Amino acid sequence: MSIWKGEGVALPLLAFDKGQGRNPLLPMTGEEMNRATGNCQTGLWPAVSTVFLSIVILISGCAAPLTLTYKPVSKSKGISAVTFVINDFADARDSVHADDPRLIGRLDATITDMTGDRITLDSDVASVVTTAFREEFSAAGYTVKAGGKDAAGDFVLSGKVTAFALDIGARDEIEITVEAAVTEQETGRVIWSGVKTEKAGRFAGVMGNSRDTISRYISASLAKVVTSVIDETAPLIENTRAAYRPVDAPHVSAAPVEGSGRLVVASNPARAKVYLNDIYYGLTPLNIDIEPGVYELRVKSRSYRDASEKVSVRAGQLTEVEMEMDAE
Repeated sequence: MSIWKGEGVALPLLAFDKGQGRNPLLPMTGEEMNRATGNCQTGLWPAVSTVFLSIVILISGCAAPLTLTYKPVSKSKGISAVTFVINDFADARDSVHADDPRLIGRLDATITDMTGDRITLDSDVASVVTTAFREEFSAAGYTVKAGGKDAAGDFVLSGKVTAFALDIGARDEIEITVEAAVTEQETGRVIWSGVKTEKAGRFAGVMGNSRDTISRYISASLAKVVTSVIDETAPLIENTRAAYRPVDAPHVSAAPVEGSGRLVVASNPARAKVYLNDIYYGLTPLNIDIEPGVYELRVKSRSYRDASEKVSVRAGQLTEVEMEMDAE
């Protein structure tokens, strides 16, 4: 039997050496097959099978659903006495998505680590949106509970997803629409309701898309929807009885977030509004990690004169300020 020998490998050819008088058109005998198989097993075959297995794994990974990791963008404006019960969102998209609630769009472009012509998430869309709302409200400083018949809180947030689509082609076109309402649990009064939409497009750029860039694009777009709900409900919550429930002083952990400094603001009276460079950050007592720098701090409270002073926040350090306010 002829053997082609290369570097470190031995590849069996057909057993038809002239010296053996072998007819190349006849099938190999069992003995010849065993010899050929043995040569494969000890020579080229392990390398071939390793490459083949790697290709199978790569292809199956490219065809797998997209893993979406939601990243909250809110920064806590201090502790809050308010508790939100956030119910599971409903998927109210059109009937096309009823059969596959994880389907979000079409893939009409070449992506190195994705194959197929459909974009499917590894979780259903309703769960993705629910998780985003819970994580974002928690990051904003609220206490968050999952919904349920026995879930108790100050406010209940419920909603449905009417659009959640991403089509990738010459441009990446995304649309996310959520209808939501916030209800005061004690009174049943709806304090806010509305429809929030993020609709945008972009070019993938020179480097093109990947699973990671797509996941981050969806997360950032969804965050715009969720934070717009937070921004509109926060002022309304401040005027409810739940927001004026006494709260303990904030717990100060060992060190600020890397690259930031910690500012702790207390006031007399408590629950004064805190502004840094004319931007509202929350009510006292306030504990936040912010970028190092010099800030104009001002606190305001009804029936009291505003108090202000400049504060310097240093990286990796704690700055504590107590503001005394005079009655008008």
